[in-house]
Amino acid sequence: PVWLCDLPLGTDIPQHAAQISLALDHFSSRRWVDDIQINFITPYLLTYVVGAAIAKLLGIVTAMKLLISLSLVGTVWATAKLLEAWGQDRRLAIFSILGLYGLSYQWGFLAFNLSIVLLLWLLAETRSAQASMRRLMLIALLLLLTHGLTATVAGLLILALTLVEPVLATRLRNYALILALLLPTMAWQALATTGG
Repeated sequence: PVWLCDLPLGTDIPQHAAQISLALDHFSSRRWVDDIQINFITPYLLTYVVGAAIAKLLGIVTAMKLLISLSLVGTVWATAKLLEAWGQDRRLAIFSILGLYGLSYQWGFLAFNLSIVLLLWLLAETRSAQASMRRLMLIALLLLLTHGLTATVAGLLILALTLVEPVLATRLRNYALILALLLPTMAWQALATTGG
């Protein structure tokens, strides 16, 4: 459905598109320097940076459609990785399609939908004792830069799984990962200014 209409569906999609377009115009023309303030301490930063790069090349509407498509396809892919990590048939991931067009899609929660892909991927990688700390931290960083709330949920889910983890080395690795997810989110929440 994303590519069947001129404009993508989602209540918040026009806002995301407008913010990316405004930022691109601001950085290229500097005409908004007295009118707007760019906040780089946002939990949606990666979505906006990737969206801006795509929009610069292909236009804002295509950028939005590509990001939505990435979240849809990525969710099925990450679900397959998670199923496989837990020893289940990865083909069952096809059923995740049934949940893709729910509330968060309809409302256009673009950063959240992209962060779900990273959450599922991180949970799958955490399950593997062979996963390198560098890889886990990279996925955690991408998650933090995509959606802070989802990063918090990821940290809590990994904590719950770690409490029953029998291997000490994996527990210690997971505790470091939990701190990497939760501390920046708590600091951002404590230091962020909201409103005027």
